[in-house]
Amino acid sequence: MKLKFSKFTRIKNPKCDLIFFNRVKSYIKNFERIFFLIAKKECVRGNHAHKKCSQFFFSVNSNIKIYLDNGIKEKVILLKSGEIKKVDPLIWVRVKLKKNQILGVFCNKRYSKNDYIRNYQFFKNYIKK
Repeated sequence: MKLKFSKFTRIKNPKCDLIFFNRVKSYIKNFERIFFLIAKKECVRGNHAHKKCSQFFFSVNSNIKIYLDNGIKEKVILLKSGEIKKVDPLIWVRVKLKKNQILGVFCNKRYSKNDYIRNYQFFKNYIKK
């Protein structure tokens, strides 16, 4: 399982931090949507794979555990604040969030319920094709 990381920049200020990405399109080609998960309490999100959509995860405020499973083995990564992690299609993803953590996700495809694989056994059979 190939891991690819990039970084964003954070400028700290006592009143307000500034976080920005330079050259986003050089790393994330043609992104179509972005969403944020804001944990009000400890939770697990994801628990699915995508057929065609690549996702680019980034943590806004702390380190977040992400579980990546290619159907053969599972790998746990610690996504550090300031890093961007690309997850290719056909990788089963689970994200463990703690209270007040914020995870942003860029996607290269628009939302389509048909792109989601939500059953793990179906996922394992699908990737064997």
